[in-house]
Amino acid sequence: MIIRKAERSDVPAMREIFNEVLRNSNSIYREEEVSLEERYAWFDEKIEHGYPLFGAYEEGKLIGYAGYGSWRAAQGYRKSVELTIYVDASARGSGIGSKLMQTIIDQAKADGYHVMIGAIDAENQASIEFHKRFGFTETARMPEVALKNGQWLTLVFMQITFAN
Repeated sequence: MIIRKAERSDVPAMREIFNEVLRNSNSIYREEEVSLEERYAWFDEKIEHGYPLFGAYEEGKLIGYAGYGSWRAAQGYRKSVELTIYVDASARGSGIGSKLMQTIIDQAKADGYHVMIGAIDAENQASIEFHKRFGFTETARMPEVALKNGQWLTLVFMQITFAN
């Protein structure tokens, strides 16, 4: 398995991974699957603004990806980023997520960011514990801020602060 900067040609596989998570969990507070055009626009925007996207590859196949982007638009938030990390269903539990997480944490530190934020559904205890292993702490819990499949969802914000 190798981790490297993702390329635009990875977008269709990124879309498939994202849509599988969307369909089979409440990890993404969205109901409609993302189109290929929308995912290309997302990728292009990340790259255009200088945000990294990394892919994990097994035998040339994308099996996970991670990156980060702006937390909020106002200039005062310029040293804070929000992470994205998704792993293909066939590779979950294999350590790929941990390798991707360490890669984006290292990149955020190298890029001079001060805070990295994760937004996690409160019922996703595995993801909350995963973030804790990397030093993230819960900083906010927002009850019933989203509605998906007729269910009110609670959003948990977790963050890690870098010493820079």
